[in-house]
Amino acid sequence: MSVTVVGSGSREVGSVYTLTCTVALSHRARDSSVSIQWLGPSTDEQTVDTSENDLFIRELSLDPLSLDHGGNYTCTALYTVDGDILGSTDVEEVIPNVPSPSVMLRISEDTILVGEDVVVYCDIDLIGVVRGRDVAVEVTWFQEGVPVRPDSRLTISGATGDVGGVHSSLTFSPVHFSDMATYECRVTLTPLLGPASPVSSSASIFLNISEPVDPVRPEDVTFREVQSDSVTVQWRVSHISYSPETYVVQYGTSRESLIHNSSRTHSEEGVMTYSVKLSGLRDNTTYYVQVLATNTALRSSRSSVESFTILVTSQMTTGQPASCQTESNESASVVGGILSLVIILIIGVSTLWVCHTHS
Repeated sequence: MSVTVVGSGSREVGSVYTLTCTVALSHRARDSSVSIQWLGPSTDEQTVDTSENDLFIRELSLDPLSLDHGGNYTCTALYTVDGDILGSTDVEEVIPNVPSPSVMLRISEDTILVGEDVVVYCDIDLIGVVRGRDVAVEVTWFQEGVPVRPDSRLTISGATGDVGGVHSSLTFSPVHFSDMATYECRVTLTPLLGPASPVSSSASIFLNISEPVDPVRPEDVTFREVQSDSVTVQWRVSHISYSPETYVVQYGTSRESLIHNSSRTHSEEGVMTYSVKLSGLRDNTTYYVQVLATNTALRSSRSSVESFTILVTSQMTTGQPASCQTESNESASVVGGILSLVIILIIGVSTLWVCHTHS
């Protein structure tokens, strides 16, 4: 009597794998019997028995094949004749293969600008591969083949999700121009059951970062809403920038020392005119003002330097001073970088003498 075990079908997890145990007798005597039994990690699956002449067959179908089906399967045949029992066995090892996961990369922004927060997502599809409890999922990120080292600016989220999909992400907060490179997300599945070996799969994507550009230059600096100790500085930009910008009004009592910074204001989509109020000013003092624009690429541009002086008198002034014009509190302004604005504020009278003089 001989016993032979042969496996057929794909050993990939999720497929159907069949073990066939064939028992062949050289001669079958009368009043004899043959019994076949499977021993292994999982023998409660569907079995089929057939016999033909001196051949006896029992099939064990592993459908669908999973990681916990891995191991040795032993087919034991017992031949009983005239009270004597003859036995024989054969063994087949089943090692299920874990299929490689599907890995896809995507970027949070279509256009990447220096200084923005950017996220690279790694989507891992495990549907039809393995059950989540069967494998450990490890994700490793690489930049140009070198493992990415997380820090305060670069963060990596671990693999999260379920059997339907696992995700990881690489976040740049903010992104630098030097981050422009090819990034790889490598996924390794390590079986937690049976003798199967780990498998890996990866995907790559190029992070294309726009060249840093200077912010739009502030222009037409004017002074409005004049009070005895404050003034509102207003300016405009010639066109709308698609890179976020921050404006700072710098001012001081000399052109060489613009040491005071007003409160900052940020660019808004579709807005081309901005203003900031300066407070705590001294009368009879000339102030020089310049608007500084910076963007997320740490580039900057500046307006021309303008100046103004608020002159406060305690007596009623009659007549209009030479080279001055009468304006309301809402329209005191300077035109041109070579002119200095002298604002005469008369206490008790809501009239401003706006005098342009050469600086």
